[in-house]
Amino acid sequence: MRTIAFISLNNPTKVQSSGIAYSIYHILKKKYNVVYISPAPISLWYRFLKLLNDVFSKIFIICGKTKINQDYLTSYIHSKTVMKELNRIPYDAVFCLDCTDFAFLNIDKPIFYRSDAIFHSYVNYYIFNVPAFLSIMGRKVEEKALKKCTYFFSTNQWTINNIKNSIILPDYTKLLLVQSGANFDKSEIIPHVREYHIDKQLNILFIGYDLKRKGIDVAVQCLNFLNDKYHVNAILTIIGGMPDETIIKNNRIRYVGKLNKNKSAERLKFHQELSKADLFIFPTKAEFSAIVNCEACAYGLPVFTYNTGGLSSYVFDDVNGRLLNLNQSGESFAESIYLALKNNKMKSYSDNCHRLYNSIFNWDVWGNIVSMYIDKVI
Repeated sequence: MRTIAFISLNNPTKVQSSGIAYSIYHILKKKYNVVYISPAPISLWYRFLKLLNDVFSKIFIICGKTKINQDYLTSYIHSKTVMKELNRIPYDAVFCLDCTDFAFLNIDKPIFYRSDAIFHSYVNYYIFNVPAFLSIMGRKVEEKALKKCTYFFSTNQWTINNIKNSIILPDYTKLLLVQSGANFDKSEIIPHVREYHIDKQLNILFIGYDLKRKGIDVAVQCLNFLNDKYHVNAILTIIGGMPDETIIKNNRIRYVGKLNKNKSAERLKFHQELSKADLFIFPTKAEFSAIVNCEACAYGLPVFTYNTGGLSSYVFDDVNGRLLNLNQSGESFAESIYLALKNNKMKSYSDNCHRLYNSIFNWDVWGNIVSMYIDKVI
């Protein structure tokens, strides 16, 4: 069996680890011998460096700036740490997840890189006020990494387009779109048969921790317009961050709170809420992919969102939901939902969600596609 060295800042072997890292690690383990390597060295001087970095980050915040960790020194140290571990094991390829800690590797084995976004698209879209010299450094490290990798598995077409528009690569065929999957097993899905009628109660689900960026204000506007203008008996369930008191007191809104999917009771509650919902509203202002869209599709929940970032690789307009322009308001979301109900489109959206989950938005499909390209090389 071929051996893959798996590089990730999040330890994917731990139950409480990042859902994406855990999912990808275990999917690859079905086909390869996977050895996890942490790029962060365990040493006193590195801890001192990290402490120094934290101090600088706080200083940057005080100055109204954002500190990033994708710099020459960090990437170089991490690459050297990985290189040291690679020298201890026999391996056939390196798989790096959501970090460029292979940028300074000098190996003759293939390197596979998976990420939601690149630095060029990340700055001034998802994070702001990054000092110019750090921004230039981050872009240089990213370019070095992309030139070094054998294949880049992007979770969305938007990122691929950004690379083509901003980075000169000798071979753009190494850029591949492979959408992510829902972070739960099919066996966990609670079956639910939905009926969509204009006069039936509509259960709308909102999930997000950064409520402002995820668009809670737009979701609440949508709810109010559905009820007051279109006379749809709609309720909004919120999972995630704590909304303002005015939102909590709205009798059309249910606040569930934060749910930790690593805890069995809260994971079950998460599935129950997805099962009870009729559609998923996701008026986010900035997003790369959002696994939650895959999870909504797994439950047949039509997704109503903005056409921003990489979301058009997960929500296909008028197929499994609607993509609205960023300048459209909560009233526009309400109108889109009302028209989908009125024109009997919501059921087809739901059916298409199920189809897309089974054919694209699950980790088994991801693993089959990625392993095909890995096997092609090794």
